[in-house]
Amino acid sequence: MSSVIIGFGRRTTKYYGEVTSLKCPRCSNYVHYHLTHTRIWFTYFFIPIFPYHSEYRVECPICAQSILLQGEEIEAAKQGKLRLHVLHD
Repeated sequence: MSSVIIGFGRRTTKYYGEVTSLKCPRCSNYVHYHLTHTRIWFTYFFIPIFPYHSEYRVECPICAQSILLQGEEIEAAKQGKLRLHVLHD
């Protein structure tokens, strides 16, 4: 009898570095937020096959408060031109 090991939830994160300066609403420090790209993978025998969830966020390096980016905000962040006026989750 053989069993096939299929899994969900392997997470990989790529760090792009500092992209914008903000006063963090959680810790009240004025910091350079870092851009991260996180993927969650479908795996087969512990080998990542394809990502089934992907998100870009900017994150406070002190308290880890993060802001989800969408659409044009992602490209602006990659180019170092991100301007966030309203914080959202």
